[in-house]
Amino acid sequence: MKRTSKILTAALLLSSLSSCDLTENIYDTAMSETFVKSQEDVPYVLNGTYSLLSSTNLFKNAVNNLYITGADDIVGTGTTSSAFSQKVYSSSTSNFVSSWTGFFQVINNANKLREDMEPVPMNEAYKARVTGELLFLRGAMYFELVRLHGGVPLRLEGSNGGTTVFNAPRNTVDEVYAQIFADFTKAEELCIPYSQMPAMERGHATKGAAQALLALAHLTYGNQLDLRGDNAKAREHYTQALSWANRVIQSGEYSLIPNYADLWDVEKETAAYQEVIWSVRFTRDPLTAGASSKGSEITNLALPQTLFGQTGSGAAGGGASNYRMQPWFYNFYTSGDFAGDFRGEVSFLTRWPYQNQVGVYRLAYPLVKSAIDAPESVEAQPYLYKYRDPKGFDSRNHENDFFFMRLAEIYLIKAEAENELNGPTAAAYEAFNKLRERARNAKGTMRQVPRNLETGLTKEEFRLKIFHERGLELVGEGHRWFDLVRMRYKDNKRTMMEYQLGEFVKTIPPGLPKYNALLNVWEGGQMDPTTMPAWNPKFLLFPVSANELNSNPSFGPQNPGW
Repeated sequence: MKRTSKILTAALLLSSLSSCDLTENIYDTAMSETFVKSQEDVPYVLNGTYSLLSSTNLFKNAVNNLYITGADDIVGTGTTSSAFSQKVYSSSTSNFVSSWTGFFQVINNANKLREDMEPVPMNEAYKARVTGELLFLRGAMYFELVRLHGGVPLRLEGSNGGTTVFNAPRNTVDEVYAQIFADFTKAEELCIPYSQMPAMERGHATKGAAQALLALAHLTYGNQLDLRGDNAKAREHYTQALSWANRVIQSGEYSLIPNYADLWDVEKETAAYQEVIWSVRFTRDPLTAGASSKGSEITNLALPQTLFGQTGSGAAGGGASNYRMQPWFYNFYTSGDFAGDFRGEVSFLTRWPYQNQVGVYRLAYPLVKSAIDAPESVEAQPYLYKYRDPKGFDSRNHENDFFFMRLAEIYLIKAEAENELNGPTAAAYEAFNKLRERARNAKGTMRQVPRNLETGLTKEEFRLKIFHERGLELVGEGHRWFDLVRMRYKDNKRTMMEYQLGEFVKTIPPGLPKYNALLNVWEGGQMDPTTMPAWNPKFLLFPVSANELNSNPSFGPQNPGW
């Protein structure tokens, strides 16, 4: 009874604006009192802080559109998700309001718990470990904010709800990155290795997670410096990115799962943490339904309505058909270097039993009917097939974790950093081809494809190969938008976002494909043109939340163009 009471108290201390219902899982104000009286109290508040990550403000809902349908590969069909695909959102769009609030909730609670722990007698090793986790969380949230919105206020002290901490001007991008590096570096020193993490605390920050995010943060900042023309300073950060990536690889804490498909088998999720370095945890919640549950909802968003038995939605267990692949993207990753790539078979859905009817199938582009009169029907866009959970309790209550960082990405970070420093060396090719080697091990049956990347590429060509490899390996995992805005095209002057929307889009036939039933062929375009708007420099950042601008008079101007 005592433990339950403390959990409830901690939840209340982490809770929301007075106008919000607790059942909405919205936590957007500071802890208003000191809850930590002893070491026994710390886990309740620490776990409450981690729980903010899986709330609807963040990785359960709000950031899905920013990260997934805000890029160029996956189209949103819902009211909000389609606005992100079409890039017609504004600073008042609910996802920005919610996610901005959510990121700063985590930051504030991390600050407040660090301060509240300081005078409390407790085991010093435990205090150091928790301090490391809190610094990691603060650094991770600032890393998300600076990549999404540019400079933001650095709030490094906890608040009891006053205005002193919250009414602060935005810091520069350089200042925010300096704080991120400081937080992650200290976290790396204090956090324990994954091998020492208790099983029940999987998803907590570890030494390896701090090293991995240091690698990505240094790489990302180096990209920004290169785009500014500060190539010498960029090299310093590429050197750091390479060093931290090597530390993760050489630690022996992680290894690639032999079968890529097992990463997405929700019943094998525990084993996936052999490769997963950091994640946001979700779990089926038998006690609470819907938005307030501890489960994820991406499964329902990603799967088609006519595929039954793969989600917890309703009696049939169908999806919502909210996320669909761009046809051109599917074509690219099932041809050329990627023809026959097992990762495409795992990640994309183009054929399924129609509403569980025996012998009746639904086909998605580019598949055609096996015969003119076959019991098959068609639709114009494939689906993302990474997220499935037949045992989910409802449409927003599934087991699928959000994998923030996997070892596979660390190999790509190593290859990219090595290439930026020294060109495509043998070490860069070796790191890159680690993923190709795993992809050939299709459920234990070796294939000839995808072939290893052959030597002889220029630095710019190799960089583009990394961009394309990330596109398939990490599809649907929330990386594509970040890759578009940070990575340079072959001319070294434009981001991939500018190239994709300003040049590449012109090479794709506009309009979705149309099925010609008489000829049993697909005709027409390969792209929903409304989701590939003309290039605008403002697309390199999302707008700052209108709530922040309205409530913080010290913030400064909105991002350019918004």
